[in-house]
Amino acid sequence: MDKLHVAYHQLGMTERLAGCYDKAIAAIKEEHSIIAQHFPEDALRLAVNLYEEGYLLYLMGNAEAAEKVMVQSLAYSLKTDDLVAQACAYRGMGEITGDRAYLDKAMQAFREAGDERGVSEIKGMLAERED
Repeated sequence: MDKLHVAYHQLGMTERLAGCYDKAIAAIKEEHSIIAQHFPEDALRLAVNLYEEGYLLYLMGNAEAAEKVMVQSLAYSLKTDDLVAQACAYRGMGEITGDRAYLDKAMQAFREAGDERGVSEIKGMLAERED
């Protein structure tokens, strides 16, 4: 089961990138059921899964549900020492709510993790908002 949930996550991401949001959310929900059954206390797995679900809900136009799920992702990510997971959840919250403070926290976490691509993406998002 350790690898099966990863396969569903990858499938969900692939479907999201292809714009097939219904298929993507189905794969992510399948991943979540595996995590809940086999890894219910694994904060990182839950954070990553909920991030993807929240982001998909946002892309599907359901900002209210997306925010609720992303709040959960952020809470789980903060229980870990994984700075990239934390940064992604902060970024998701910033995109969904429009609150720059979340994007600032995302950039800080990406910077601490040494993830220059993440920092660059946040800088780009902030620049777009200034236009």
